[in-house]
Amino acid sequence: MGSETVTAGLAFAPTGPDLPPSPSLPDALAQLAGQGQGAVHRYLCASGFACRSLNLKSTFLTWEALWVELKRLAGFELCFLLPRTTGLVWVLPSLAASRVSLEPLELVVLYLKESTPDPKHSPGTLLAALSDLLRLRTPLDLEHLKAEPVDWPQKGFGKAPAVLQNKSPKHLVEVTNELFHHGNLEALGKVLRDYEETYPLLKVRLSHQGQPVQDLYNLFQWGRVRMGDRISFWVEGPAFSDLSRLKAWMTKACSGNYSVMLKSGQRFFR
Repeated sequence: MGSETVTAGLAFAPTGPDLPPSPSLPDALAQLAGQGQGAVHRYLCASGFACRSLNLKSTFLTWEALWVELKRLAGFELCFLLPRTTGLVWVLPSLAASRVSLEPLELVVLYLKESTPDPKHSPGTLLAALSDLLRLRTPLDLEHLKAEPVDWPQKGFGKAPAVLQNKSPKHLVEVTNELFHHGNLEALGKVLRDYEETYPLLKVRLSHQGQPVQDLYNLFQWGRVRMGDRISFWVEGPAFSDLSRLKAWMTKACSGNYSVMLKSGQRFFR
C-alpha cells in the first residue's frame, strides 16, 4: 500500500485529483472548487502546500492593507480558502481579481508553499505570523519571527508529528420526539455527514449519558434514548464554523419534525 498524508483525522493519498498536466494554480482551483473543499485541499497538499486555519475576528484589515504586508513574503506562494454556505471561495492574494470581501468571524484556511529554494523562514513560522496578521492585525516582523510547527506538515516538510486538535465547547441537543427511532437517527446522520463534507478538516463528536457515541446507530436500541434526554456534541479541528447552525439542525433531527429532512439530495450547510 502506498504512503498517505494524514490530515486532521482524514487520510489522503499524496496525489491530487485528475487535472491536465501542470495546470496553473488559478486554473486548478477554478476547476476543483465545484468539487468541494476536500478536493481542493487534497490537490494543494499534494502540490506541497502547508496549511493552517483560523477564524477571523469581527474586525480585520482590508485587502489593501493586507497586501502591503503579504507582498513582503518573497519566495512563497499563498492561497486562502473560504468555506462558505454558498460554496467554496478561493483567493490568491497576488491575484487582485480573486480578492473577495472577507466576512466577520468566518473560517479561513491558509495555504503556503515555497516557490524558491531555501527561503529564509519556514512555512510553519510564516503561517503562525500570518494568523496573527489576519486575527490581531499584527504586522509581519520578518526579522523576529518565532519558529512554530505547521498544523499539518505536508510533503516536503518532514515527518508529521501527532496533530494537536482544538475542541469546541460542548453543546446539548434535547430529544423532543416522544418516540425517538430510526428516522431520527437517519436525519441526524445526514446532518453530521453534510457538516463534515462541507468542513472536511472538522470532526463532530457525540456523547449520550456521559458515554461517547462511536457508532450513531448504536443509539437505536429500544428505550435507550427517550424524550427529554440530551445528546452532547462538540467539534474537533483547527478552527470552528457554523456551530449554531449545526446545533439547530441536530435539534430538528431529534424532534418529531425530522421527516422533512429526509428528502433525497437535501443539504444543510451549503
